[in-house]
Amino acid sequence: MYSEIAVCIEQLGKRYKLYKNPKDKIRDAFGLNFYKKDYYKEFWALRDINITVRKGERVGLIGHNGAGKSTLLKIVTGNIQPTEGTLQVNGKIQALLEMGTGFHPEFTGRENIRASLGYQGLGKKEIAEIEEEIIEFTELGEYIEQPVRTYSAGMYSRLAFATASSVCPELLIIDEVLGAGDAYFNGKCVERMRKLTSEKETTVLFVSHDLQSVQTLCDRVIWIDRGGIRYDGEVLQGIKLYIQSVRKNEELRLKIRDMKISRKQALVLESKQDLYNEYIFRLICENQKQAPLCKVYKISVLMDDKELTYIDVGGAMDNNLEENCYIIDVTGNTCWGKAKKNKSGYYREFNNTLGKDGHAPFQIMVSKEYTGKDFELEFLMDILTDEEIQLQLFDQDKNQYETCARFTKQDKKYKVRIAAKKEKKEDSDILIDNIETSEARFVSVLLRGWNGETGQVFSFRERVKQCEVKIQFKKVRCHFVFVLAVYSMRGDLIFSTCQDVETRQLLEEAEIHYRFPDMKLGPGEYTVSVAVYDTLDTTDNNKEQKFLALLDRGISFKIENALDYALNIGYFTPDNSVQVVGVKEEDIKCSLII
Repeated sequence: MYSEIAVCIEQLGKRYKLYKNPKDKIRDAFGLNFYKKDYYKEFWALRDINITVRKGERVGLIGHNGAGKSTLLKIVTGNIQPTEGTLQVNGKIQALLEMGTGFHPEFTGRENIRASLGYQGLGKKEIAEIEEEIIEFTELGEYIEQPVRTYSAGMYSRLAFATASSVCPELLIIDEVLGAGDAYFNGKCVERMRKLTSEKETTVLFVSHDLQSVQTLCDRVIWIDRGGIRYDGEVLQGIKLYIQSVRKNEELRLKIRDMKISRKQALVLESKQDLYNEYIFRLICENQKQAPLCKVYKISVLMDDKELTYIDVGGAMDNNLEENCYIIDVTGNTCWGKAKKNKSGYYREFNNTLGKDGHAPFQIMVSKEYTGKDFELEFLMDILTDEEIQLQLFDQDKNQYETCARFTKQDKKYKVRIAAKKEKKEDSDILIDNIETSEARFVSVLLRGWNGETGQVFSFRERVKQCEVKIQFKKVRCHFVFVLAVYSMRGDLIFSTCQDVETRQLLEEAEIHYRFPDMKLGPGEYTVSVAVYDTLDTTDNNKEQKFLALLDRGISFKIENALDYALNIGYFTPDNSVQVVGVKEEDIKCSLII
């Protein structure tokens, strides 16, 4: 059984020390800080990783940047050592992590090929057998005899990829290297990887943001998130779950950007402060003597009893400032203890003797799409003291903390409702600031997919079904002209409609549903403009037209890539089929692939 295992990882974790003073890092390397306390804080990049990979498996690792994928691969290759847990690797490893490492700029391409293959343990005879094949694959021609320092970035990538992938190992580790060179060469890279990964005895660990390549090359996928494993199993299901997570962030980004565009801002910012409302909380206890006060395992943010986000206290990346929610552990100041584990799981102690500030603060960021709505904080913790532990929220206007809950050992649940921040003008509905006149205004503009749900990010299969527009007139009317146009993000007009609307009854407001044409829009980002006119002269393009209300490219939406189709689709795919001349209609069947 053991001989069938290529990689076995159990309870693996990687901790880094973040130093206050760079000099302490040097002293630590020589063991000179034995007398010091509180000179660094812990950061766990990975925690509780358990993976078994059988020989011949092709495993894709997916996740956003900074999730811990590359750290895990570096541990498997032996570049860095784990802090805890065990790792066993059977077989010779070939890692495509940083292509071209060791290339000498003064050596020619041919000389670097020989040096690199020699470094991998190949003899002169073996090098001679594959050298010309590598050169042919790179298509560098006469440049192969020139110093590498004269190469462009694309030429360097070609040489590095061809050399690194020329030997078929027992364990092949790939980290984002299929994007070497131009689109043509990228296709060659994919084919070469297919050939390498088709060997039954070759085990593959493949990290990539190109989900199509993962789906093509892998038979199993592992989704890594916040330094832990979120999913491990079938490829398509894992990719779908990951895309759903990414889609939520994309929806939020597009909504906030549209808010800014509708206000005609010259500069569109997309920092976290633009996307989220920020809350800073702390745990504090008046008893300054007893320690520890409690063990905190998890802090959840709930909206309508559904978990929006959480802090896995004691787990990987619980103090990562790049995350939306994290504990604030400043060594010597705040009172969060080091991450520990017991039968209930990972946790940190709130110990008010660890820091001079006497509190355990943490930050929560709630999406601005929930502005004006209350939410709940729920704590999974064990209180060890007989004293009250207070939960306090920092009030920026008053520049002080205010108590919002008191917890005791006798409480069965540690849950509290947090009142929403007062809605500001810039946080109000995205269409409040659209361009309007004294005649009319847009109340809302929504996009609805074929699955019946509204949104701004759609899969290629779902498509966009229709645009729903609510118009409010300042004076009742029975006639107006409705215009809708869809543009690419670079400004190309994809399609438009201009319709004269006349009703038998006077309207104070109107709701218009415009069904999109029966075509599949290609992957990419698009914007929608809508306008209402009293009259519109369509014969004179230079004439200034007076609108009643206008939302100029104020609604964005995105069409995701098709997972099973990698060719360039263009802006849209019509639902037409071809005819074969000379063949009877009943003797042929044509169907669109995409």
